[in-house]
Amino acid sequence: MRATDQWEGNQPAFSCAATLPCQAYRIGMSPVHSVFYRIVCDYALQSLRAAVTAGGAALESRSVKMCVVHLLQASLNPLLALTQLPPSVGGIDSSVIDELVSDGLSRKVRAVVDHGRTLSRAGEKCVIWTLFSDTAAELERSMADLNPVSLFRSDAEEGSNGAPAVNQQSERFHDDPECSVLLANPARIVWRADLNKLLPHAIYLDRSYSAEDYVRSLETIFPRALSLGAEVRIHVYKSEMPVGVGSIDDSVDRRLVSKLCDAMSFGAEHCVDDRLSDGTNISTVTSHDPDRADVIDLCKELESSSESVDHIIESSAAS
Repeated sequence: MRATDQWEGNQPAFSCAATLPCQAYRIGMSPVHSVFYRIVCDYALQSLRAAVTAGGAALESRSVKMCVVHLLQASLNPLLALTQLPPSVGGIDSSVIDELVSDGLSRKVRAVVDHGRTLSRAGEKCVIWTLFSDTAAELERSMADLNPVSLFRSDAEEGSNGAPAVNQQSERFHDDPECSVLLANPARIVWRADLNKLLPHAIYLDRSYSAEDYVRSLETIFPRALSLGAEVRIHVYKSEMPVGVGSIDDSVDRRLVSKLCDAMSFGAEHCVDDRLSDGTNISTVTSHDPDRADVIDLCKELESSSESVDHIIESSAAS
């Protein structure tokens, strides 16, 4: 995969990210993971429907934000999601919990671990982006033989000579030939090592609705490659959902593309005052929380019949 001539010149970062080619991978769930994810979807859809019906501030409520977090966790790391769900979520009996524990790492996480190993054997380095520290810890344990650097643990630590540990860790990834994996959160990019010449593979285990985080993560590891037409290696992992069940990954992907393409059309310098084609203020491409359009898209995705959600939205707008 190579960047095309459209990268040449001083184009906005949003423009670059909107058209950057990437390889997508769909990884299926185990049977018990599918059951658990469906339960979380049913729970989340109730809250999302209520928020869409109420409109206004309800679409930005903490309960809506937590529904998004629970779905992202359930899609990727069901054991993590299990510890975060409120007691009101029903249908998760002891047999489901026992099977989830027996399953261990989800198939999606295992696939990314295998991908990292394959790249390491080929002498390639990769940055694995994930949103949750618990998942990063599991990756670090599973890939211990690859000598990974985790910026989750070193974020607030101080290294030698008073320098931030996160900078020293990222430099180790850059300079140490025995270190082939770096684990990081796109919402907390704080290291300073220049990876421009290294050009590692970028593997996204999961992504949020924040277009800004996605763009910044790309700029961090490909700081000048985009404008030079250099090879960029981007891999996005998505969970293959059970038949008839909506995908949080597909909703996130759809909304990121929409936000980035709209920002590209308007120009990054106009991101404060203009509005997107769906009525959302362009400034929300830099928001870390799901906006109104994100919530509506997710609600439609999870709903078995999108017409019923459209009816809710129309009724809410009419009132």
